[in-house]
Amino acid sequence: MPGRGAQVGRPPVRWFPLSASQKLRCITPRCARRVGATPFPSDRSACMRRNALPDSEDGPPEDDSSWTQELSIFKARKNKPSQLASLRNYQAASVSKGNVVAVRSSIAVVEGLNNDAEVGTSLKFGTGDVTGVLLWRRDDNTVFALVNDDDRVAVGEVAECAFSGILQVADEEAGPQTKRKYKVACVPVGDALVGKVVNFCGIPYAEANAGPIGTDVLYPLLNATPSMEDRESIDSPLLTQVKAIDIITPLGKGQALQVSGIQGSGKTQLCIQAVMGQRGTGVRCVYAAVGCSKEQVAETIRALERSGCMEYTTVIVATEDRGLGEQYAAICYAASLAERVRDEGGDSLVVFNTVEALVKLWESITKSIQVDLNVAEGGDGGEELVEYEGMMISAQAAQRRIFFSSLIQRTARMHKRLKGGSLTGLFVVPGSPAQGRKPQMVDKVAHYKHLTEAQKAKLLKALEHQEASEQHDLNTEIVEEFMSMADGQVVLEHARDAATGGPKVDARLSVSRIGSRAYAPALADLASLVRFELAQANDAQLFAANAGTDPMARKALKRAEAVTAVLPQRPGTVCPLEHQVIQLLAVQQGILDNVPLEEVASVLEKITDEVLSLCPTAVAELQQTRMLTQTAKAAIVAALTT
Repeated sequence: MPGRGAQVGRPPVRWFPLSASQKLRCITPRCARRVGATPFPSDRSACMRRNALPDSEDGPPEDDSSWTQELSIFKARKNKPSQLASLRNYQAASVSKGNVVAVRSSIAVVEGLNNDAEVGTSLKFGTGDVTGVLLWRRDDNTVFALVNDDDRVAVGEVAECAFSGILQVADEEAGPQTKRKYKVACVPVGDALVGKVVNFCGIPYAEANAGPIGTDVLYPLLNATPSMEDRESIDSPLLTQVKAIDIITPLGKGQALQVSGIQGSGKTQLCIQAVMGQRGTGVRCVYAAVGCSKEQVAETIRALERSGCMEYTTVIVATEDRGLGEQYAAICYAASLAERVRDEGGDSLVVFNTVEALVKLWESITKSIQVDLNVAEGGDGGEELVEYEGMMISAQAAQRRIFFSSLIQRTARMHKRLKGGSLTGLFVVPGSPAQGRKPQMVDKVAHYKHLTEAQKAKLLKALEHQEASEQHDLNTEIVEEFMSMADGQVVLEHARDAATGGPKVDARLSVSRIGSRAYAPALADLASLVRFELAQANDAQLFAANAGTDPMARKALKRAEAVTAVLPQRPGTVCPLEHQVIQLLAVQQGILDNVPLEEVASVLEKITDEVLSLCPTAVAELQQTRMLTQTAKAAIVAALTT
C-alpha cells in the first residue's frame, strides 16, 4: 500500500478552506453516506488525509512536509475578521465626536476626535455645514484644524471626522486588521486653472460669486511628502535666467531654495524674474501671493501678464486681511497644484512669496496650547531634549521643525518608476541671517576721526532705520532654521544695485547644497571660477596686511568688484544662458577691470550684442546643447578681444 503521503499517480488535491459550521470529524461525501458506500477506496487514503481538517485528533503525518504550511494557512484564514461583522461593530460604535475648545484666525482646537485620523482628514462641524481639515495632532488627542468659516464655529460645538468606509489591511506582523477610512480634504488642480488667479478653494479671485474651477482633477490639500525610496537625486539644472541664481546658487529640479533679505531688498522681483525665465521651457509655474496687500497682488499679476508668464502660471491669492488658516491653505494649495504636474512626469516651479504665515500659524498653535489648554510653557515636555535628524534639540523645537519641513519636503524629484517629474520651490523668508555687523558698524562710526558729529549722527540714524525695517522681518533664529532645512539659500544685500536697480546677492552667504550637479554644463567651470575669485578677494581684504598697496591684492579686489557688478540685472528682464556665458568670459578676459562700476551694466549690454552678431554659429550651438565646446569658446573669446 502506498504511504500516507503518496499521491498514487494523481494530481494533488486543491486545498479549500472550511467554515466553522463545516468542522466535521468525518468528511464522508453526502452520496456515500446516503447509500452506505465506502467514501474512498483504500488507495485514496492520502487524499482523505489531505482533505481532513487540520485540527483533527490525529497528528500530522511524519512524511508530509506540507502539513505545517497548510495548517498555518488554514488558521490565518479561519482567524481573518469578517468585514461585515466589523462594519456592524464600527457603525454601532460610530465615529468619535470631539468638542471645539477654541477658535481663532481660522484655526479650531478640538479635543476627543478619533486618534487614527491622519493629517489632511476632512472634518465636519456642527450639522455639517461648516467643514475643515485636520492640520496638526498632539500626543494627548488634541488636534488643530483649519476651518473654512470660523465665524460659524463656536466653542463647545461638536466636530467629527468625515467617515468614508472600512478597510481590511493585511499586516505581516499584526495579521489582518480592520481600520476606518476617512475622507481626505481635496482641492481642484485641473488644467482649467492655468493662467488663472484663484483663492485657496480654486474660486477666481476677482469673482466673489463664482464657483471653483479645475474640479475635474482633485488632489489632497495636505499631501504626504515623498519617501526616500520614491525620490531621485537632484542632478538636472533648472535655469532661471537670473544671473544671481544661475551663477552663484544654481537651482536643480526638485530643489528647495530659500530667498532671504530684509524688506525692500528685491526678493519678490527676483522670484518673478525666475518665473519669467521659464517661458518656453515647458515648466509649469505656481505663484503663492500670500500675506501681501491687494495693491501688491495687482502689481505682481501685472508684472506676470506683461511678460507673458500667465500662459503657464497659476496665482494663488490670500491677502493680508485673510486669516492665518486661509493663508496657510493657499500655500498648501500651491504645492498641491505643482504636485499634480510632478506626478504626471512634468516639471513645476512654485514660488512661496513668504513663509511668514507658517511661522505665525505655529505661534498661534503654541499660544493655544498654553492658553486654551492651560499648559504652561515647557510643561508638556517641550524643554526635554530629543534626538532629531542627528541633533539633540528641545522637543518643542523638534515639533516646530517637523511642521515647517512638512511643506519644504514636498519639493522633490521623483524616481523614474514614478515618471521622474519634479517640484522645485523658491521659499521667500523675510529677514537675514546673523552676521554680527551692527555692533562693528556702530563702533567704527564712533571712532571715525575725519567725520563731523553731524555726519556720525546721520550714519547712526541710517543704522537705526535699517534696524527698524528689519523689525518687519522674521527673527534671525527662524531664518537660520529654514536655512538648515532648505537645499540652499540666496541672501540679498540690504541695498539694491545703483546702476540697474536690481537686487544684489551676497555671494559670501549664498550657497547651493546641491553643488555643481545643478549647474548647466556651459556654466559649471565658469561659475566655479567666479566663486573662487570672490573668495580670494574677500581673503585678501580681510587678511592682507597691505591690501591697499599690494598689487596682487589690488588686482583680486578689482576683479571681485567687476564680478559683483556683473551679477545684478534690470527689473523685469531675463538673462539667457548664452548671455551669461558671454559676460563671464568677458570678466575672465579682464575686459571689465578698468570699467567704472556704475558703467559695467551698460558696457556688458553692448559687448553681448556685439558678440551675438559676430559669432552666431557658436551662440546657436550654445543655445541648443547648453554646452560650451572649445570651438565655441574660442570663437566667443576672439569676438571679445577684437
